[in-house]
Amino acid sequence: MSIFGESIDGVIVSARQPDGICRRQRGRVVYRGEDSHIFERGDWSGQWLLNDLSATRGTLKANADPRGFVDANGAARIVYRGDEYMHPRASDDNMLHELFYSGGQWLHRDL
Repeated sequence: MSIFGESIDGVIVSARQPDGICRRQRGRVVYRGEDSHIFERGDWSGQWLLNDLSATRGTLKANADPRGFVDANGAARIVYRGDEYMHPRASDDNMLHELFYSGGQWLHRDL
């Protein structure tokens, strides 16, 4: 499966650098779409599902590609740089942000 410049389930993704995460033997790919949203493609029981992580409360659009990793406790985490020009809170320009998976949901926090 290629995600570069193709339409996948109606989402056009840019030719940006995707990053992979493997957590509990399930693969995930995170990337920044052409709309600067952060997307996750996750393998759930053999089916690749799409998740727009920018829908998470407090999440800014990204102005750089996200990077994913799994911490020492096994939690999936994604870090990215926010874009002040795509969100009304101007204080968030070029600040680092984190999305992390906890309690069955993605959460956001400023770093």
